[in-house]
Amino acid sequence: MSISALALAALGLAANADQECDLSDGLALQPAAFQSETVACLQSAQGVEADPFMQTELSRLTDAMRTSQGADGLKSLQSLNEAARIHAYDMATRDYIAHSDPEGRGHLDRVRMLERTHLIGAFGANMAVISDFGTAAEAFNALKSDPVNAANMARSEFDHMGIAAVRANGKIYIVQLFSGVEGRVDSPSPDYVSSKVNSEVRLAQAR
Repeated sequence: MSISALALAALGLAANADQECDLSDGLALQPAAFQSETVACLQSAQGVEADPFMQTELSRLTDAMRTSQGADGLKSLQSLNEAARIHAYDMATRDYIAHSDPEGRGHLDRVRMLERTHLIGAFGANMAVISDFGTAAEAFNALKSDPVNAANMARSEFDHMGIAAVRANGKIYIVQLFSGVEGRVDSPSPDYVSSKVNSEVRLAQAR
């Protein structure tokens, strides 16, 4: 399949005023540094541009597909949106297309470093890359052309979604993340937890 229609199946933080976005060598491995760099890059990455209209349309088309198959619509989750967009930025900047970055981190690794309050259960990811001239409908068709992608879109275990559509290099990089949220903690979780830390967990109601 050509790159023009390649489909793959598979935080409450403030950026430091001095933090600059440099994705040329990837994002930091240490969680706190990863979070800080992610915030900076989501605000000021060079050479990449998010497409909010296409993201909205892809969300709408996905929900329409789910409804037609008897599944509930999906809520947006900030950490999923952030993880999707930073991965799309990274792929565009470092010229690769894969669910895992060159450092070996997958989508769920990125979500876990960005999500501090929601407990993620079921998880899935879709990706596609199309021509910069492609429409939202063409992007959606590229995603669902893969049976695993289409299954992810319709899975009843998922209740939240994050999506990124990023333009760069004459292409549109699309990353779509899904999760089932099992509950929430009463306060944002720390990067490292000691035996003295107590946190109340509120489980989601059965779906």
